[in-house]
Amino acid sequence: MTRSYDTGEIVTEIQGAEHSGRDLGSNNGEWVTLNQLDDDQYEVELVGSDTHQGGTSSSTVQTTNDDGIEFTLDVTEVPLQPAELTSQISTINPNAQATETASTSISFEEANGDQSLEDLTVTTSDLSHVDDESTIGANSISVSEEMLSIPAGEREQLGVTVHVPEGAAIGEYEGIITVENDEQSLAIVIDLSVPLSVDLVKYAKTDNKVTTEGLREAIEDWRTDDIGTDLLREAIEAWRSDDSVV
Repeated sequence: MTRSYDTGEIVTEIQGAEHSGRDLGSNNGEWVTLNQLDDDQYEVELVGSDTHQGGTSSSTVQTTNDDGIEFTLDVTEVPLQPAELTSQISTINPNAQATETASTSISFEEANGDQSLEDLTVTTSDLSHVDDESTIGANSISVSEEMLSIPAGEREQLGVTVHVPEGAAIGEYEGIITVENDEQSLAIVIDLSVPLSVDLVKYAKTDNKVTTEGLREAIEDWRTDDIGTDLLREAIEAWRSDDSVV
């Protein structure tokens, strides 16, 4: 009972056997427990990526009645598993109003534990509005590293910051962060939400819509520096569209 080096699957040939899992260097070893043994004969084969002196290793099979059966294991070298890039998440969900920023991080892992991941490049796409043709350019997305290297069996964090530019349309945007080298590629979806400014509700006078009266109030607040240009533009757009703002 062990992991197949050909398929990566756990193979169980003895019913009820339990495998400890692969030892990735924690010095805890690796073992197989055979439960409910009968009078059948069993052949034990050890396949590993390292060899002991002379190519063999002596060990002991311990039975349930504490009787030890001495045996010798022949060790055969096997190829290292190729590096595998994984992440526990497939989507990040930043949220920010116009002129604000939203930051998050993504954890990437080399999953096989044999070889490191080298020369990984990090690229970002534009963010496209899901309801219209509005976009937020890829230059509004910054990452902590443009190149990554991940040691075998370890993880690396990638910081991601999205700056929502002035005048960005409210709503949902989607884009992609791609981490790749010559052997493999992994894409993480960016699902950005640009919410309506809560302050805009102040100018909704009838049916939760910005009326002419509300727009005049917004213009007056802008003239007296009580609100910024971005909020005034939101008020003008809401007035033009005649859509509810809540």
